[in-house]
Amino acid sequence: MECMTTGAIAALKSLAGSQKVGGTGSMSTSDQAEVSRLRETCERFNAKHPGLFAGSFGSDEAALKRLFKDPQDGYSSARGSLVRTSVSKVALPACAEKFSVSDAIPEFSSWKDDLLVGPDEWDAAVSFGQEVPSYADPVLRPGKRGLLDLAVRMFRAGLLCPVRKKGPFGVSMFTVLKTAGGEGKEEAQRVVSDMRRINTLFRKPTGCVLGSGSALASMDLSDATLQGDQCAGAAGDLPSFFYTLSLGSEFGEWVWLEGLELSDFLAQLREENLATVEQCNVWADTCDGVGFTCLPMGWSWAPVIAQRVLEFLLEQAGEPSEARLRHGQGAGEVTRANGANMGYIDDFLIIARDSDETKAMHQAEDRLGKVRSTLQDAKLGCHKEQLGRVLTSLGFEVDLVDREVRPAPEKLENLIRGTRALIRRKRVRPRWLSIVAGHWAWQFTLNTGFFALFQEVYFFLQDAKTPTHPSGPYAGWDAYVELPKDVARELMWAVQLAPLLYADLSAPLDPEVICTDASKWGGASVHATKPHKEVSELARGASSWAGALDAPSPEFFSGPEWKMGFQAPWPEPIRQKHITVLEARTVEIAIRRAVRCRWGRDRRVFFGLTIWQLWVLFVKVAVRHGVCSFLAAEC
Repeated sequence: MECMTTGAIAALKSLAGSQKVGGTGSMSTSDQAEVSRLRETCERFNAKHPGLFAGSFGSDEAALKRLFKDPQDGYSSARGSLVRTSVSKVALPACAEKFSVSDAIPEFSSWKDDLLVGPDEWDAAVSFGQEVPSYADPVLRPGKRGLLDLAVRMFRAGLLCPVRKKGPFGVSMFTVLKTAGGEGKEEAQRVVSDMRRINTLFRKPTGCVLGSGSALASMDLSDATLQGDQCAGAAGDLPSFFYTLSLGSEFGEWVWLEGLELSDFLAQLREENLATVEQCNVWADTCDGVGFTCLPMGWSWAPVIAQRVLEFLLEQAGEPSEARLRHGQGAGEVTRANGANMGYIDDFLIIARDSDETKAMHQAEDRLGKVRSTLQDAKLGCHKEQLGRVLTSLGFEVDLVDREVRPAPEKLENLIRGTRALIRRKRVRPRWLSIVAGHWAWQFTLNTGFFALFQEVYFFLQDAKTPTHPSGPYAGWDAYVELPKDVARELMWAVQLAPLLYADLSAPLDPEVICTDASKWGGASVHATKPHKEVSELARGASSWAGALDAPSPEFFSGPEWKMGFQAPWPEPIRQKHITVLEARTVEIAIRRAVRCRWGRDRRVFFGLTIWQLWVLFVKVAVRHGVCSFLAAEC
């Protein structure tokens, strides 16, 4: 544990460009308090991850293999990795009953008009699509027996049916690993459609906002908000969600299997008694292909549709939209009436609040039951259910007892061990680094300040993507190159600071509101203490991208409580920088001022950048304090 604390201090020193905190010389009382606090945090982390920072080289290498999922490099296959298709191992749950997408999204009842490209773009889209490469597993290529056998199995599961082809080109398929074999388990594969050509025929999907780590971290479960209440939660997953969603019988006419002869398909259906001779004769007269009855994995619109359907179903179950946790959209207040809820394509999370733990648990259980019943009524399922005060969602552990959100222990341990193994290697493939950096980036959403750790990592990956090779872009993506020291150092910072990678939901909202402004001359701030309710409402609204642009009411800025925080002229070299940089420097100074004292830490602080109303406030406060030089420079 002492090694863990020392590593965290070393990383903080490097990032701060200072050798003061935790140094060998005498420390200030404030520094001593911070080191003690850091040690306590590391002790808690070590209790959850015992022995993590004393792992062996072999365990680190094994973790790296699990991250890479790359059999061609000698690594064992892992969930999601591309595998050679074995038709008998493809998992195909029975999904004959479908949920009509138009029931949740009425405008999609005419999906052809809304989703397909317009007539003026059609020829260009078809031409471009014909140039897009398509990949099919060797077992599933046109004319292969494996393609016919898999298509029949998919028909039996309710995923395919005969259609009259209207689309200009078809779909090819391949498989990825769903469940690894061994230890008494049979390997299971998931079929994926190569929809790159088909996607050119559809408009660019509209955006949809999902749940995320930052959405979870935005919840305010401070003492001032809960006022003695307790929270509990529930979570679940919709099995085979894409397979159970339907856009209607015409969809398969545009999304059909390439290389599958209808006559062979119908003959196999008759042989296996899956269709009558009369039905096959009708299909033979009216159809010429086999198309999808569900949303194929790989279709550009599938995630958007699934997310919107899930949100509709949550609302049907009594989980209101205004209490939904969304990335970059701010958190709704966690009230007794509505609590909070979050959806992510086929996963959902529910947070309940009540006067004591037992009542909160009962409320969470009741709400989970309503969601389950709603899904069953819609001919959908619900599994992987969780109920309690510590839950796992999207790879994060939501602890409603300690009021924290942390990376799920198993995932974080694997990432830390794998990162250490990568750093030890002198030569790496950029693709390996992109995988590791991507895992860290997802965990960083819990505490977005961690994104500042990576700069050389992203520069290195960007350079690796540059199409300088005759073979085209990404030719160097799999080439072995030396791992730069700056890149290794940033990765090590992430490992060393992992104990600090969590969101404290109990952190109180600081009643002091801070507003900053900058000009080419200098920067300044003003501050005022406001009631908790007023600051809480302001912070929740401004935590979304849209809400951040909405100014508070003019009354918010009135009153003598506003005081000057600081004013600082820029040195000559700094004045030449872009105004955005100067604004950021001003915010940095204000943050340093806000945390300069112990009582100012472990709080959520609300900052406002200058807009017109704030500028009027600056004038009032500055005139009161006789700060004329700053105003003259700004004007």
